[in-house]
Amino acid sequence: MFERKRVGFHFEEDGTLAVEKPAYSAISYTLGVKNRLNGGLIAGAPTWVIPDGTTVVKSAESNTTTSVTVRLGGGVAGERHLIKCRWQSSNGDQDETEFALVII
Repeated sequence: MFERKRVGFHFEEDGTLAVEKPAYSAISYTLGVKNRLNGGLIAGAPTWVIPDGTTVVKSAESNTTTSVTVRLGGGVAGERHLIKCRWQSSNGDQDETEFALVII
């Protein structure tokens, strides 16, 4: 019998935004942040924070004026890492968003 895996982002019981990723895959994840920009736009390049000591590898990143994208690969099955993205908006606000990357 096959076990069904979650596809896409979901909220964990504690309210943390999370996504599952097979250890062998490299996948791009995009987060829309328009509702957190207070009428501004993303200014410049956001900073992605991958925890030290992890085998998760960031291979690419990009952004639009209202969304951020990161491509992540690697990891070891059973690990859970909090991935953060920090940015500054055109109106001077600084903010961050995060999600849990669960390696399956």
